[in-house]
Amino acid sequence: MNFRFKINDDIARIDKNLIDQLGCYPAANIGDILNRVACISNNVRPLNKHKLCGPAYTVKTVPGDNLMLYYALDNALPGDIIVIDGGGYDLRALCGEIMISYAVKKQIAGIIVYGAVRDVEALKEMPIPIYSSHVSPNGPYKNGPGEINVPIVVDGLVVNPGDILVGDQDGIVIVKQEEVEEVLSEVKKVEEKERRIMKDIEENCHLDMEWMYEQLRKNNVSFKGGK
Repeated sequence: MNFRFKINDDIARIDKNLIDQLGCYPAANIGDILNRVACISNNVRPLNKHKLCGPAYTVKTVPGDNLMLYYALDNALPGDIIVIDGGGYDLRALCGEIMISYAVKKQIAGIIVYGAVRDVEALKEMPIPIYSSHVSPNGPYKNGPGEINVPIVVDGLVVNPGDILVGDQDGIVIVKQEEVEEVLSEVKKVEEKERRIMKDIEENCHLDMEWMYEQLRKNNVSFKGGK
């Protein structure tokens, strides 16, 4: 066995209809439901304004090497999100206009790079969502090692193959497959609650603040003056 050089294309997948439903909701609302611990930090930033939603096809690379990313581009399924753990390395881009153009033709639903990309002006115009933590004009090596569809780490958070990723301009949230149906049920309730709150603000100039004053009272805050 060649250690740390492994390919696994046997990953669990869930109903595409569930994924499409999840993609209708903001990453922020989904993240709140998941106790605010499932969102990748804004160190990994969007390069364009396309909404991201799909199952993770994970790639683990050594810093500055993209051999296994080529395999991912040729073998991921339409609708997959290719997620690359490049260790956050910033001196060599793992992909650019050529590779992303191929991803578009392969109907890949998005690219997330914990590492660097290049050809940024072209990537901004691509029709799929692209996120990265860095930019560099330097190209990569193509030697390996690397791994396909293993658990990876993106800026401190674990992404497993098949996890559902939802992203927008706020960032990316990771939803485990077994959480999707319950998250869908809960996020619909959150959306309805927020609609009621916004309506109350618009029509009555009212936002419930009683909870805030109660929290202050619990902390024995000293008040002086005020309205």
